[in-house]
Amino acid sequence: MINYSNYFKLFGLDFAFEIEEEKLDKAWRKISNFVHPDRHRISSSMDQMAAIKLSSFVNNAYSILSNPIKRAQYICEYNGINFNNNIDISKDFLSKQLEWRESLELIFNQKDLSILNEFISSLSKEMRERFEILCELLDNNIDYKKASLIIKELMFIDKIMQEAISYKKINF
Repeated sequence: MINYSNYFKLFGLDFAFEIEEEKLDKAWRKISNFVHPDRHRISSSMDQMAAIKLSSFVNNAYSILSNPIKRAQYICEYNGINFNNNIDISKDFLSKQLEWRESLELIFNQKDLSILNEFISSLSKEMRERFEILCELLDNNIDYKKASLIIKELMFIDKIMQEAISYKKINF
């Protein structure tokens, strides 16, 4: 029987930011195999539609839990934090955002692979540091409000890192 109450229960995981990724992958493969629409192709059209919806639900749950930023956001939303409302970002982080944007623009203009790699590496370090803080806030301190601020920062850092990586793939 599939548990719909939350994504963690669906995959038999503890409700926590830090998860066993192997356990998630194994549970996802097992459930996906069971609910896959191809297994229900000779069933009634209603059963086929149910299988498609269930398969979509399972894949969406996996997509969220396998991505640490989305997983953290899910935990916060599950506990009442609304990311559609404006979450105040610190002035220091706003300044850092502008600095990173300007740096990225300069790097794009210089077309220097080593500087681009250093930039990506520094963003990776920023993300690792925030993930450590996030783990502490979500799994130990249970401070969803503070965690939501870190998540917003991670979303921005991830976005700018993806831009840098895409540029690297296209131009080098």
